[in-house]
Amino acid sequence: MKPKVKTVGLSLLLVLSIAGFFLSDAYLYYYGRSRFNLFDRALPGNMAPLFWDGYCPGFIIVGNGGFHEISPFNTYYKNSDTIHLKQVMGYGFDQEKVVAYIKDSTDQYHYITCTPIPVNNSTYRYHYKVLDSINNSSYQWIDLEKEDAKMRRIWKVRFFCCLGFIFVIIVALIKSINYLIKFTIRAIKFIISKLTRQNRS
Repeated sequence: MKPKVKTVGLSLLLVLSIAGFFLSDAYLYYYGRSRFNLFDRALPGNMAPLFWDGYCPGFIIVGNGGFHEISPFNTYYKNSDTIHLKQVMGYGFDQEKVVAYIKDSTDQYHYITCTPIPVNNSTYRYHYKVLDSINNSSYQWIDLEKEDAKMRRIWKVRFFCCLGFIFVIIVALIKSINYLIKFTIRAIKFIISKLTRQNRS
């Protein structure tokens, strides 16, 4: 393959890898798996989705300072009943609040609304309410269970785009090292020939 064709091919792969990585990463924001949040998406009241890999792995909603506002093992109250959250099945949001559809420790399903109340310009406290039903059409809804396969496909796209980027960088480094070695050899040969001519004279 001609050097120019190789260079164009690698450049195209680099551009596609970078674009594919950041676009897929941006799409993963609402699933809690975005690294960079390219489009600066956000939930109300400084809340954000996050896939937590720590002591209780799973999807959570974090608030000010990264505190787990809606998370497995959190406790909420519905009248005189205590609700121990086991898993977040999905969530929705509008401009004012976040609503999570959750399974509790007894495998019963509930909705938890989390409404941010401003304390100052950048800090909020949150008010929770446990409900049996809501009007889903009022919210932009993310069904984590149904969309899991779709999310994993997009995650794989981001992964392979990252591999493509790494491949191009490695090839570029190898080419640079190869060029440097060739340049060094030529320089050494030039110096040796120069010294040889001086000795003969």
